[in-house]
Amino acid sequence: MANLLIGNGINLLNDESKNWEKLLQQVSIQFDKNLNMEGKSNLHVYEELYTKALHSGKDEDTLRIKIVEQLSDTRQNFYHKKILNLPFSNIFTTNYDYGFTPNQQQKNGEIGYSLRRFQYANNKKVWHIHGELNAPNSIMLGYDHYMRSIGKMQGYLKIKKTSLKAPNEFWVDKFLEDDLYILGLGLDFNEIDLWWLLAYRNRKILEGKIKRTSFVYIDIIDIDKLDEKARDSINTPYNPKKSMLDAYKVEVNPFYIGHSHQYKNYSEAYDAIIEYLASKIG
Repeated sequence: MANLLIGNGINLLNDESKNWEKLLQQVSIQFDKNLNMEGKSNLHVYEELYTKALHSGKDEDTLRIKIVEQLSDTRQNFYHKKILNLPFSNIFTTNYDYGFTPNQQQKNGEIGYSLRRFQYANNKKVWHIHGELNAPNSIMLGYDHYMRSIGKMQGYLKIKKTSLKAPNEFWVDKFLEDDLYILGLGLDFNEIDLWWLLAYRNRKILEGKIKRTSFVYIDIIDIDKLDEKARDSINTPYNPKKSMLDAYKVEVNPFYIGHSHQYKNYSEAYDAIIEYLASKIG
């Protein structure tokens, strides 16, 4: 059984797309026009925005609503549909929008977290693992929410270890037990929940508690946007992300884009990736 973990890269194929940095910049204008984001992680920027909002008499719900408003115009594109036609059993997405489930928005009683929340699309389950727009309190923002979510995962895995009655309908189970392809996700070190889960999986494999399944990270690299130092370090031990993934036995499959490289743009790269995925799991 194979699953897909997909991030905001697929939305960058839309004309109106916003990456996380652009979104935070637009939201920050409403709370602090002079907020300096340089050199700060996105989690840090959110915590700073949260502090500024409270100092200006706003609450966190106001901040969340502003973020929801910025993302509410995200629409399904051609590549959402192409990926839904691939024979994955589950799609895990860090996106808050409904690109994969435009007509399947539903609630299951889970409000603050996203361990059990899913919708059906094309005979597969789509899990919004970082929350969704119709449940603003579920949207993963800031250190506090990320750490509490990790705590929920830890608690669930501990219960499952000691009880035969533990529910087997959390996306975490499928992440740990099945083959996984990762696409359109920067997987930077802000994603502390995913890095923790990768580390947990690695430990349990080394302890002989779970079987090693195939994990493949598809890395789309725009060579033209990298400086010389970054280009030189892409496939060397100096690349900390690749080094960590190598240690966890996650296969890194790069797709290079740029005028003089493998593919000219993201669309060409996604076309090739979809063919690659179809050949691997078809």
